[in-house]
This record gives sequence, C-alpha cells and structure tokens, in this order.
Amino acid sequence: MVSEVQIQELNEMMKFLAEDIFNDRQAQYFLLIDDLDKGWVHDALRFKLIRALLETIKKFRRITNVKIVVSLRADLLHMVMNNTEGKGFQTEKFEDLMLRLRWSKADLKHLVEERLNLVFRDQYTNKIVKFEDVFTSKIGDHDPLTYMLDRSFYRPRDIISYVNQCFEESEPGASSISAKLVRQAEKEYSNKRFIAIADEWREAYGDLEGVIESLSNLEARFDINDLNDKFFEEFCLDLVASHQTRSGRFVAICNGILNNDHPTYTHLRKNYIEVLYAVGVIGVKRNSGSKFEWSYKNEPVLNMAAVSTDTKFAVHPMLHRKLNLKGDGSSFNT
Repeated sequence: MVSEVQIQELNEMMKFLAEDIFNDRQAQYFLLIDDLDKGWVHDALRFKLIRALLETIKKFRRITNVKIVVSLRADLLHMVMNNTEGKGFQTEKFEDLMLRLRWSKADLKHLVEERLNLVFRDQYTNKIVKFEDVFTSKIGDHDPLTYMLDRSFYRPRDIISYVNQCFEESEPGASSISAKLVRQAEKEYSNKRFIAIADEWREAYGDLEGVIESLSNLEARFDINDLNDKFFEEFCLDLVASHQTRSGRFVAICNGILNNDHPTYTHLRKNYIEVLYAVGVIGVKRNSGSKFEWSYKNEPVLNMAAVSTDTKFAVHPMLHRKLNLKGDGSSFNT
C-alpha cells in the first residue's frame, strides 16, 4: 500500500522537478532507457518495474516541457500486460498514450535505398542508387520489392536481412540482383527468420521451434478442421519427444494431455492459434468476404470468439521455404 505521506512526497517531488529542474522552456530533455528486454533483474520484479515506468509517464504529463517516450517491442509489452493484469494495471487506461509503430512500403524502400547507396558508394560517383537499379527483374508476377516485403513483417530488420542475404549470395562486384538470386537467397533468409522469430518470443512462450515446424504437416493455407485431435496428438508426441523443445507453454499443455490431466485438445488448439497468430507466423481470414489479418498489420491479439468453422488460416510466406510449403505469397490480399 502507498501511504498518504508517500503520495504527498511524490506530489512535492513532481512540483520540484517542474519548478526547479525542468524550468527552462527553451531546453529539450531526452531520457533513453534501453535493454528492457534483457534479464537485468528477476522477471517477477522486472515486469512490475516496467509497469511502474509506464504508469509514471502519466505523472510526468504535468511537466509540459518534458516528453517521455518509451519504446517497447511487442513481445515485451505482451509479457508485461500478461504478468500485471488483474493487479491494478488496466491496459485501456494507456490507449491514449500508445502509438503502434508501423512501416509503410515507401518507408522501407527508402531505408533499403539508403543501404544500397552505402554499398555502391565506390561504384557510383554522383548517381543516387534506386532500388530498381539493383533489383532489376520481376519475380513471377511481382516486382522484387513487393515480393520481398510479402516475405517480411514489414519491419526494417526483415527487409535488410533479405537484402543482405542477396548480396551474400551474389558474385563479388555484381551491380545487380536477378530474380533467380532473390529466390536463391530466400531459402537461407527463411531459415534465419525462423530462428529469429523463435528467439524473439522465447521468453514469452518458451521454445517455439517445434511448434512452428508442425505447420509443415499442413498446407500453406488450411482451415480449422485441419487442426483436429489427430493433428494435435501427433503434435504433442513430437513435441514431448523432441530434444529441441525443452520448455514453455506447449510442452506444459502437451504433458498435461499425455498424463491425462485437465488440459484438452480444445484448449491446446486455442493456444496454438492464438500464439502463432501473435508471433506473426499465421494469418487469419474470418470469412469468405474478408481479407487475411496479420498481427503486425491488424490487431496484435486474436479474438478467438471470432474464429468459426468458416475461418481460414495461412502460413506466412516468410516461412514457406523453411517449412517446405508451396504457396504464391498472395495470402495478404485474398
């Protein structure tokens, strides 16, 4: 409990900061806190401290010439919410303070072109290198930028990784990247993104490698009927027997099922869909008249109440090569 004395002291501290510290209206103040996703303190305390940081932002709104910006990765924010909800932390109270960062196709193209101009600085003296100067060939019916972005989560780390992989596999001194080379680089890029996704969300869900790899037993597009008890029976047997998957939500659920404890395949199915959607691995098409939704483009958390027998799912094209799935990558728009 916070006592009245502590509340009074806090108010006095805020007044002191406003009147005696941040009192120069011409000055700009920046505070950067990084590495909040690292294990700098035990999780039980870390999530509470991050929660306190978010709550403190509202207090500082009284100091008009100080602006605090906290940048959190989606997985970390998700963990903070999951570990503090029900303990006085109400997410909706922060909606007016939150801005979800999204990158447009134009933003990412500009970023890649900045990268290209560094790579080709010695070959082009005064010319500004455009994406089309280097990636010159259409890939099937797609222009190369669209093809590559359709295999990304529309984040800089993804498209830069793909571009870098293309250069790694090109001939030394090459000034252009062919369609064949883009497809060739896609295999290793897909493998690297698979590892990156598992690492990014490991703290939230445990080992996901085996969970994601289970999608190789489905088609690139599938429906709820494909996620039947037989699928999850084999899923659990593979997961529990795997040396790669050692811990996490799905190991616990599968052990419960195999040991005849309370968890059911229905419970497992719900978690399977929710988690793979949250990490961006699958998209959801609610009905025949809608488009596929993805956590990084639409709502970050899937409302399972909207999932029905008409719901369709798609494996993200980023992972098609890793999972050996055949798909045209058009799941975003159809």
